[in-house]
Amino acid sequence: MRMKKRMKKRMKLLLILAVLAVGVAGCGNKEEKEKPSVQYENMEYDGPFDIEEARKNIIIKGQPFEIPIKLGDLPSGWTYQEHKYSKNLDPGHGIVTLFFDGVEMVDVALEEYDPEKPKKAIIYNFTIHTADCSIDGFMPQVSTKDEVVGKYGEPYTRLGGDYYGIVNDSKTLGGRINNQSISFKYNDDGTISSISLTYADLSK
Repeated sequence: MRMKKRMKKRMKLLLILAVLAVGVAGCGNKEEKEKPSVQYENMEYDGPFDIEEARKNIIIKGQPFEIPIKLGDLPSGWTYQEHKYSKNLDPGHGIVTLFFDGVEMVDVALEEYDPEKPKKAIIYNFTIHTADCSIDGFMPQVSTKDEVVGKYGEPYTRLGGDYYGIVNDSKTLGGRINNQSISFKYNDDGTISSISLTYADLSK
């Protein structure tokens, strides 16, 4: 019975980080006795995708946004609340839900996160799923794979997602997503189902 509960909890944690990061990193068991390793070949895309442009060209439900940004530097109207699965991540990492004027906007991943001093934490990753959001001009449920390939060229694919940018190893299932990349998943009709953007500090 205890094992069943443990497995159920682990599946929930993996799901929330899959939503945030298209499966590059997930959530580990809170007990953290053993951390599954997630090792992939480092990949660097050589094409027209520009992470510096994309990270500044974000719309979340009508509001302009960019990453990376500290929670304490969010513009007026933006607030946040710690996500219930945040405590299950490695120390220094977290998840919060962002709100604008009280309206829920998006879940985001944090690095340099201390629950006692949350304003210093840096938003570096998030995923969008709906047509009222966009990254670099692409809207889920509206824009198509043909449009993405037409702008960025051919991607590299892993874990069911198409990636552009720099993708490095992820050491554990509760840790940092060590990328500067954009990734797409698609519906059966070729429209985008989700877009994830990650802008980690690669000097660490």
